[in-house]
Amino acid sequence: DVFGTLGFMYVEIIDDDGFGLEGMQVASIRGADIKIPGIDNLKLFGEFVIERGESDLTGRNNDADAWYIEGNYQLTGLPWSPKLFYRYSYFSGDEPGSNDNEEYRGLFFTIFKRDWDTWYQGEVTGEYHLFNQNQITHMVKAKVYPRADMSLGLWYYTHDLDTRQYFGTQVTDTDWAEEVNFGVEYYPHEQLYTYLGFAWGTPHQAAQDVFGGDDDTFIVQLFLAYTYR
Repeated sequence: DVFGTLGFMYVEIIDDDGFGLEGMQVASIRGADIKIPGIDNLKLFGEFVIERGESDLTGRNNDADAWYIEGNYQLTGLPWSPKLFYRYSYFSGDEPGSNDNEEYRGLFFTIFKRDWDTWYQGEVTGEYHLFNQNQITHMVKAKVYPRADMSLGLWYYTHDLDTRQYFGTQVTDTDWAEEVNFGVEYYPHEQLYTYLGFAWGTPHQAAQDVFGGDDDTFIVQLFLAYTYR
């Protein structure tokens, strides 16, 4: 893993108890911690997934795709060692009237090992609205480390739909929302981890079409984890 790691996966779903996934064939390739020779402190991450095969429940052929690319760069020569991130992610949506099922379906959660946005993107939109389906998201993030056992993070997202529908409900635009998250992590030793987070999301036209209003959403969360050894 001197220059990072690569992974490949193939899955065929043979039984799903009525969720419409039976018959789906999934293939993916991913890269993590990819280092660029000559550029210290820069790491790249990415994945590309295709979903094919005919659904036994609906009789429609799956024709969905998803991919993301992310880079992070740490400024180790500055106080608090700030780390900067950018990610672009794409999850295909189903075109109204299409004979194929083009809506990407997320199947397996990534193990929580890198950060809060490793799977769902945004504590408002990712957790409660789009769920990595019919979604295009830009993320910009900055983290600083004032102490060896603490970090402060600031996330900014813009969320769009890939197609002008929300789980079958037609909308007039693909512009979904903007979102800002702020988080404080405290990990005094290997067994204890704490996180205090704040999230704010403001709906744009597509979300207003679905929910019938333009009220902002605010979330406060506290997460505690203790590992017994």
